[in-house]
Amino acid sequence: MLDGIIGWARGKIDYCYNIAEITATGKNSVGSSCVGGITGGSDIDGSSIENCYNIGTISGVGKCIGGIIGTLGWNSINTLNYGINVGDVYHSSTLASVDNGTNTSYLFGKIVGTTNPNNKGSEVTNSISITEEQLKNYTNEELKNKLGEEFVRDESNINNGYPILKWQLEK
Repeated sequence: MLDGIIGWARGKIDYCYNIAEITATGKNSVGSSCVGGITGGSDIDGSSIENCYNIGTISGVGKCIGGIIGTLGWNSINTLNYGINVGDVYHSSTLASVDNGTNTSYLFGKIVGTTNPNNKGSEVTNSISITEEQLKNYTNEELKNKLGEEFVRDESNINNGYPILKWQLEK
């Protein structure tokens, strides 16, 4: 698993963002590797990814590659709520054109690579793929509605104009 925040989610991840480019160049012993801007995957009932965004380019050669999460729900019920992806997502050199992976050979998407076929009802809600300009131009009220109350505009250029967490203003 490769990711911007955590390899494999087993619990709750919230209020975070990834700005790094992530590239998975190999496969694991079953011929796959999951990669995402926030996490490679999740597999414990009740795990959730909330109020997170990715601006980094995500690429790989495995079967589950997503802007936010590679695979959501591996034999479990997991959620992605209020996620935003700006970064491009590639399988090899093919650019993802859909939000959630639908290709049966290589599951990759701008937001989620796949909700695993074995999942028991994982859900993706309030999650979108937008442009860099849209994310940078959100008002504080729009950020609150799209990413939660802990995110604010980067008016001090701490994060090149991308939203920051309130605590970053204190530094």
